[in-house]
Amino acid sequence: MASITPSYDREGEHIGWKASVRKRGFPPQYQTFRTRKEAEAWAVVIESEMTRGVWRNRSESEGTTLAECMDRYLAEVVPTKKGGRREVDYVNQWKARPIAHLYMSSVRGKDVAVAMRDMEAEGKGANTIRLHLALLSHMFKVARTEWGISLQQSRRVYTQTTATAGTGSPISGR
Repeated sequence: MASITPSYDREGEHIGWKASVRKRGFPPQYQTFRTRKEAEAWAVVIESEMTRGVWRNRSESEGTTLAECMDRYLAEVVPTKKGGRREVDYVNQWKARPIAHLYMSSVRGKDVAVAMRDMEAEGKGANTIRLHLALLSHMFKVARTEWGISLQQSRRVYTQTTATAGTGSPISGR
């Protein structure tokens, strides 16, 4: 059952609305919103997902940035790979991009597309971009399967780049 209560700061000034959803068999969920309407809408969605059995705990993906996941990937996965030295460079290049400051739950395909266009504008070749995207895709897979970070949908980060590999035809990912 959901409850919506006003939220106040230390001086007693109203700052928003706190929604809490408690349902047997699930951990309690809390979120603060600016308007009561937003809080009610969120609570309805969470309750509905719990009732239908499709709810996933997204708190970790909503509190972890892509850069933090890249750091963990660098520490745990890259040392086990044969081409680790090159992957370190790729990870550091991803961390320098604006997309790295996004939370895992909010990374969208259009954000990756913007990063791809930036790489093309920097003069990176099609194969280099493909390798960068393969690393990003693997990092999402590891985050989902091994670290238990719940993402809204299974993300297939890389499908096709507009860059060409000297043949004039686009390169498609696997």
